[in-house]
Amino acid sequence: VGCCWLAICSGLAMAAAIIVLLYRHPETKDSVDYASVPPWPEYTFRITLSNWMRKAADALVPPANRLLSRAFDLNQLIAIYCCGKVGWPDELRKGVRSGKYLANHANMSTLMTRRLLRACVAADLFRELKGSSDNVDDDDRLYVNTVLGDGMREDHSSASKHMIQLYTEDMAPAHMRFLQGVLDDSILPFSLAHNYSHTSQALWQYYSDRP
Repeated sequence: VGCCWLAICSGLAMAAAIIVLLYRHPETKDSVDYASVPPWPEYTFRITLSNWMRKAADALVPPANRLLSRAFDLNQLIAIYCCGKVGWPDELRKGVRSGKYLANHANMSTLMTRRLLRACVAADLFRELKGSSDNVDDDDRLYVNTVLGDGMREDHSSASKHMIQLYTEDMAPAHMRFLQGVLDDSILPFSLAHNYSHTSQALWQYYSDRP
C-alpha cells in the first residue's frame, strides 16, 4: 500500500511540475529572452524529463522508423539553416508576414518560398495563421515565429543561428568527407573539405583566415 501511495504521489508531483512549466512558458509568450536557458534546477529537470519521455516514446516506435527519423533530421537542419540565412525569423519578430512578403524580402521565387516555408512549418519554426483551407492561395498564407523560430533571430541571446551556421558551413562539409578519413587515416576530412594541408593545425588556420 505504501508503495502504491508513493507511486501515485510521485506521478501527481510530476504532472504538477509539467503543468507549472507549461504555464510559465506558453508558446505564445512574446519575450526577447523567451528561449534562453532557464535557471539550472528547472533546466536540469526539463532535460531529465524530456530524455525520459523521449526514451518512452522511442520504445513504442519500430527500430527501422527510428533509424529513418534520425537520418532524415538532416532535412530539417537544412530548412533551419536556410530560413536563418534569409532572415525570416527577424522579419517575423516584427509581426505577422505573408508568404508573398517573405518571398520579396529574401528575393526568392514564389515556388522556392512555398517549399521552404512548408519545410519550416514542418520543422516547427513557423506557425501558419491562415491558409489551412484550399481556397487560400499559398502566397497569402500568414506566418509567425514559434519558440524555435524566435530562437533563430540574429540578436537572440542563445546565438543559436550562429551555432547552426558554424555547423552547416564549416563542419558539415567535413562530415560529408568522414568516410574517406575512415578508409585512409592520412586524410583529415576537415582539410579535404576546405582545401587545407592535412595537419592538426588545419582547423586553426581555417579560422585564422576567417576572423
